[in-house]
This record gives sequence, C-alpha cells and structure tokens, in this order.
Amino acid sequence: MTTPLIEKLNITSSVSIVIISISLMLFVGFAMTRITKRLKLPNVTAYIVAGILMGPYCLNLIPVGLIERMDFIADIALAFIAFSTGEFFRFSTLKKSGVKVLLVTFFEACLASIAVFIATHYVLGLDMVFSIVLAALASATAPASTMMTIRQTHAKGDFVDTLLQVVALDDVVGLVAYSIAISIALASMTGSFQVQNVLRPILMNLFAFVLGGVFGLILKFLLHKRSTDNRLIVSIALLFAFCGICALMGVSSLLGCMSMSMIYINTTDDERLFKQLNYFSPPLLLLFFVRSGLNFDLGAIFSSSDHIGSASLLAVGGGSVCDYAKAEMERLQRALLSARS
Repeated sequence: MTTPLIEKLNITSSVSIVIISISLMLFVGFAMTRITKRLKLPNVTAYIVAGILMGPYCLNLIPVGLIERMDFIADIALAFIAFSTGEFFRFSTLKKSGVKVLLVTFFEACLASIAVFIATHYVLGLDMVFSIVLAALASATAPASTMMTIRQTHAKGDFVDTLLQVVALDDVVGLVAYSIAISIALASMTGSFQVQNVLRPILMNLFAFVLGGVFGLILKFLLHKRSTDNRLIVSIALLFAFCGICALMGVSSLLGCMSMSMIYINTTDDERLFKQLNYFSPPLLLLFFVRSGLNFDLGAIFSSSDHIGSASLLAVGGGSVCDYAKAEMERLQRALLSARS
C-alpha cells in the first residue's frame, strides 16, 4: 500500500485530517455519481466505487486509522434508513397485505439461503459449517441500498410498499437464521450445543424492538406543537440516543428504529417528519456507502483462506467457472458423438 495523500502533504493537525477527509469523501462520491448517472446506475454504486478508489488498495487518499474511527457513521446512517422504512408499516396496510408479505419474505429468505448453501458447499466445496453461516447471512437483505435506490428513482406504489416491508422483515428472518447458524458453528467447535446462544440474540433484538416502540411514543409526545427546527433537533437527538443504547447492548438498532417510526406514523399520521429527515440524511448516507467502499479489502480476493481450501476467492470462482465450462463441453461432445453414431 502507498503512503496516504494526507501524509504526503505533511498535514499533521488531527482536526484538519478529519475535515479534509470528509470533504474528499463527499466530493468524490458526488463526482462519481456524474459518471454512474450516464450509465443509468444507482448512486449507491457510485458511492461504493468512490470508496474503493479512495481506499488503501487504490489511491489511498484516506488514512486507515481515520477509516476505522468512522465506524459510528454506519450506525447513524442505518438508523436513518430503518426509521424511513418504518413509515411504510401502517397498520391499515398490514391488515390488507400482511399475509402476502409474510409469505414472500419466508420463501424469498429461505430460497436464498438454500441456493447459497448449495453453491458454497456442493459447488465450491467449502466447509459445511462455514457454508451454513454464509447461507444464513444470505437470508437478510440490506435496506440501505434498496431505500436509496427507491428515493433516487422516486418509485411509488403497492410494489414499493411490499418490497420495503419484505426487506424489513428479512432482517428478522436473518436474525433467527444467523443465531441458529452461529450456534451450529460453535457446537461443531466445542462439541456442545447451547440453546442460550440461539435465544439470547433473539431476545435482545426483541427488547430493542419494544424499546424502539417506546421511543416512538416519546417522540410523539416531544414533537407536539414544536417548530420545524425543533422537530428536527428532537428527532435526531432521539435517534442518536437509541443508537447509543443499542450499541451499549451490542445489538443492531435496525429493528428498533423501524419500530420507532412505525409507532410514530400510526399514532400521529405525520409524514412531515420523514420528509425533514430525508432532506437531512443524504450526506450521511453518502459517507456510509463511501466508507463501505473504503473498507473493501481487495487483497481478500487474491489471498488464500483455510475455509476455501487454501485458495483465493478469485481462484475458487475462476476454477468453478472453468469446471462448469469443462463439464458442459464434455456433455456437448458426448451428445455430438451419440448423434453421429
């Protein structure tokens, strides 16, 4: 890796390093959207690519130490995304399409997990326990990129409402699946299966969900007859406070923030707050995705791992494609020979 640009410029002030780095992240992320816009690609792609290009494996514009200290951005950005998603969980809508959403969520999550397990274990030949963990992770859908793309395209309608509900409920399925998968992995390592390893994360997230609903009621009370500026201040303060509490408990704030906004929208029917937050959140979301790109480890593509047979990811992927192509060629040759005879 090369020396970071900031070190080459002999910038030693920690305040200057932070401010200049954030400015670079915002500007390069914006500049990259000018390219992806011509290619008809979502802004999320531009932000992630910008982060990869600015990262330690390419241009190395941002110091690694600063990237690691900016991990709080992920919690804040995901809190805003989850809060925006909860707006679509109106009780009146859930009564009409609740069963449909549950069925779509169940089959979508389960089929994705099954497909990933077959691909990783039977096609790539990875360890069974490792494949189970990867399959559990595949059941969840990241709400951030979905929400950003919907905002950019201004998409509306029943399909969008159903999609966002499915994306949100995917996290619940992913939580249960991941808890079970991790318990299986620990059991294979220690030789003993403990039920508490499955129940503890589920109960902690359930508590966060209930606590988020309480925060939603508090938000309703505090925003009553407040000015526009004070509404924004109070809502952001509560979101930050809830993120901090979840961080202390070691649990994701996603479900809780969804619960907070779901309770708020159903008890107040106030859509103005969501519009206010949508004007405030774009820079935070840009920083979140750019930082995701900064954390992208290009070396992992070429480095080996014991989980994949001491071969690199690129080699495993390329080898699997070659094996598939070879098998198809042999099948085609057999078909031609049988046709000639």
